[in-house]
Amino acid sequence: MKIVVLNGGPRRHGNTEIMVDKFIEYATDAGHECIKYNLGQMNIAPCLGCRSCLDNGGICVQHDDMSKIVASIDCADMLVFASPCYFFGISAQLCTAINRMYVFSKRGYKITKTALLMQGGAPDYESFVAPIVQYNIMCKVHGWKDMGIITINKMRSKGAMADCQELEQIKMLTARL
Repeated sequence: MKIVVLNGGPRRHGNTEIMVDKFIEYATDAGHECIKYNLGQMNIAPCLGCRSCLDNGGICVQHDDMSKIVASIDCADMLVFASPCYFFGISAQLCTAINRMYVFSKRGYKITKTALLMQGGAPDYESFVAPIVQYNIMCKVHGWKDMGIITINKMRSKGAMADCQELEQIKMLTARL
């Protein structure tokens, strides 16, 4: 299976990227092909809301790094959303990429499966409620099968994820693919 992973963590080698890299390691070991996009290091402009893509075969008028991501999603079977939880929501980097996925509105998606990986510094899991609701609505509207939601809290320092026991959940998720 071809899997596109959108890493919405803006910090290189931060906790979100550690989660993403662990997912890719396990998925690759299971025979899947993965491509990772570190959105924080890419040039992706916000959606203009011009709706030109609806009349243009799903082609955005903006020519930036999102074009590469759209081309990869076109060839993928699964899409993984990964983000830190910032003030009860996904990162601006991931939100911008999701908004730009509006280009698929008319032509639809080939992907049929998705997953959500999130981490944050909050002491409890209530911080993840709004992003999970958004993700579930996207799955329902687009007919995607949710393969798993993994949320890990109490990640207060960069790199804390590397020693986190909850990373085992990612291994179990990739085993279900």
